[in-house]
Amino acid sequence: MSFIEYAPSSSVAVKETPVHRDLSEKRSRRANALPRHMSRWTVRDRTQKSDDAEIELLAAILATQTANAHFRELAESMIDAYGSLAKVMSAPQRDVARIPGTNDSHAASIKAAYATIVDTMYVKAKETKGYDYHWIVTYILWEISQSPVEKVLLIYLDKNNHMIGSEILCKGSESFVAVSVREIILAVCNRDAVSFIIAHNHPGGSVQPSKEDRALVTKLMQAAAAMGVIIIDSIITATTGWFSFRESGLL
Repeated sequence: MSFIEYAPSSSVAVKETPVHRDLSEKRSRRANALPRHMSRWTVRDRTQKSDDAEIELLAAILATQTANAHFRELAESMIDAYGSLAKVMSAPQRDVARIPGTNDSHAASIKAAYATIVDTMYVKAKETKGYDYHWIVTYILWEISQSPVEKVLLIYLDKNNHMIGSEILCKGSESFVAVSVREIILAVCNRDAVSFIIAHNHPGGSVQPSKEDRALVTKLMQAAAAMGVIIIDSIITATTGWFSFRESGLL
């Protein structure tokens, strides 16, 4: 189960609402603080890096808070406990701090590093001229794929398909998220976007679209056309990978 649509409507009345603040300046500052070897860890790397590389990366983060030489062993035990570096970094900070050998400082450093990586991917996707699908998908994966609950992420694009912003529109449970066509189109229009990408995650691990996912995308296409905006893609992410409606010929 995934998208649960409420109050469906193909006609959308745009209301005056506050414009979402663009956090790109804050994100840029945090992104610039990211070590170069971490900023290069993108979509392709996330599926191809070896376990050793993940351990080394986590060890480098832990080294900022660990006074002894055993941080590599600690990193290995943390990745063993969660199954992957991404799962360690996206886990609740209090849970990470409970792993034997770790403390609140370790957990805080890991969460800070994760936030910095997400910000780096956002800045890269936003600052790249023109439509850069690779960096947009990279950002989407880092932003929502590891979440334990379903989230709906909107990517706003201008007339040149350049990313002008993003927003977590809503959050749900482990198995569904409630969202309406009206809510999505309203958000796009209020950002003065010409087109958009909608993405959501499946915490269960499967990236295959549900019948609710397919039905919502169909209604979104109709509503977007009526309002003069374009849905570029609908992307489903999970810890196992990602699915594109456009690349699969469904949009």
